[in-house]
Amino acid sequence: MTSKQTHTVEVPGTIYPRPDTVNLWFGVTVPADLAHLPQYTKNGKPIKWAFRRSLGTSDRAEAERLALDVLKKLQDQWAIERRQANPVRVTDLTPDVLTQLADYIRFCVFNADDYRRDSPQVAHRLAVLRDLAAGKVTKDQATEALQQPTGTSLDDYAAAALEAWNKERDTQAGRAVARRNHEAILKDAQSAADWLGVSYDWSSPDARPHLLKLMEAKREALEEVTRRDVGKVVATPKEPAQEAIARPGGLHIEADSVAPVKAAPKVRAGGPVDILKASPSEVFLRDILTDWSKNNKAGRVAYSVKTVAKYAKSVDRFEALTENPSMAHIDRPSGAMFKRALKALEGAAALSDATVTDTVINCGTLLNYYASQTGNIPASLWAKLTDKPTDAPKVNARDEWTHDELVKLFGLPVWQRYELPGTKNGGLDAAYWVPLLGLFTGARVTELCQLRIDDFTRENGVWFLRMAVTAEGQSLKKRDSWRVIPLAQGLIDLGLIEYRQHIKDMGQEWLFPGITMDSQNNAGGGLSKWFSGLKIREGFRDNVVFHSFRGSLNTTLVRLKVSTEYRCKYIGQKPEGGVNVSNYLKLKPADLIEVARVITFDGLNIPKVYTSPRWRPGWKE
Repeated sequence: MTSKQTHTVEVPGTIYPRPDTVNLWFGVTVPADLAHLPQYTKNGKPIKWAFRRSLGTSDRAEAERLALDVLKKLQDQWAIERRQANPVRVTDLTPDVLTQLADYIRFCVFNADDYRRDSPQVAHRLAVLRDLAAGKVTKDQATEALQQPTGTSLDDYAAAALEAWNKERDTQAGRAVARRNHEAILKDAQSAADWLGVSYDWSSPDARPHLLKLMEAKREALEEVTRRDVGKVVATPKEPAQEAIARPGGLHIEADSVAPVKAAPKVRAGGPVDILKASPSEVFLRDILTDWSKNNKAGRVAYSVKTVAKYAKSVDRFEALTENPSMAHIDRPSGAMFKRALKALEGAAALSDATVTDTVINCGTLLNYYASQTGNIPASLWAKLTDKPTDAPKVNARDEWTHDELVKLFGLPVWQRYELPGTKNGGLDAAYWVPLLGLFTGARVTELCQLRIDDFTRENGVWFLRMAVTAEGQSLKKRDSWRVIPLAQGLIDLGLIEYRQHIKDMGQEWLFPGITMDSQNNAGGGLSKWFSGLKIREGFRDNVVFHSFRGSLNTTLVRLKVSTEYRCKYIGQKPEGGVNVSNYLKLKPADLIEVARVITFDGLNIPKVYTSPRWRPGWKE
């Protein structure tokens, strides 16, 4: 197609052809007034495209119709986001407005029920998870059941579970109405108010009759949904019209309450200031981030790009959701208000409780750094603002690989015939060697993917492997991860040393040159994704992951009566036993030779299939 195509319909956005496909694409940029919102930023920078993908057709008229449908949905979404960013504060709710809120809650109840009934896989998952919670099935049985294909309509199993679930929700809503439990509807009320574009104090005594009306509306909707479960035809109410809520009338608006949408934080000309020399009124959280990322250390080395990006994302959220106060105006209430703003995010911008906690902690860490460097603000200014328990035991969902699972895993063609993936994430030879190294050394995936040729040494006939940071691109999690360990004979028998020599002969410095280094996910990011995909395709349990090799080796060494000190030293864990162990126990690599000698996995039949590297200079996906 060489002639230039023209639009027949005026479509805001761009419909365009691409050389790699016959289908037309549609692109719409993020509106300038919304570009500062967290959902439209990545790594601290605004994203350009709100929508950019194929329309699935080469016909221009059809593409324009589809593009208009996409644009309508985007404009509805943007209208909601604009109202949420600039809500109208009100002191009372008129009957008309309250009816709009109730109608929206009713619509949400029915719309959610339609989604479950129209998505057999969703209803099936609900049924399995209910049985798991009730103890009717084991985790393994639930995992197997979740992988079973579903039909195009609900089967008896899913329908029964949905019916029981709807009855429970209806019963709970009825109890809330009978007991005037206003807290039961608070989340729905706030969500409806956000959708409408109003800000109202639901905690005030005047709100109680309004909350009761909304509770009754939800109860009536749930009651009608249960009638569907016995075959009654109950239509889903029409979604409230956008025009009706664009600017609600009859509201008692507070004076001077309508503020402009918050603009993106201004970038200071000339870049960050020197936090040691500048006055507190000139220092902002982003200045502290810049100084912290350059001058602070995680043990022996600077923080990784991934860690800095995580903190930068937290600063992005702080700037977007607050007035971005300087250090002269930062205080403890600003932290509490920031936390509330994070928890109030809805829709696509909503954050999990864990993300809220981490975001507040990250920003608090930067404030602590500024306090320690300058003394200009109190130390631990935002301490204990989060809900993170301090004395609750940690729950580790990861389990060790069972013997049968290891047999199944290493019985796959990758390890039985050296059939390597050709994808970029698989890293060619790394797909074969890295899981084996994980099993025999207990090392983390990044520790293994970043190995270099010179990390292997031979002394007195024994091969040793070094886990250290000696070149750009390497990183270790903590101080105890730095170690030198003897190699288990099983790895040598499979040809690891031969592979290392072959790669060295090709002039390479990295052991796995097929791996693409990722500054955000370190060397192990791609291979970890490949391994996770393999695990899912082969039907393994959710709670066995690559890191489970670490637990498998640790548990194996315990069963072999290897002492705690030797185990921790071999796999790179913080030693138990306090200062006498951590400071005064000086185990040497040679002391661990006996540990390496006992590492075997009986019944695990992995033949030697390696002959030469599949990687070659210039290899690409």
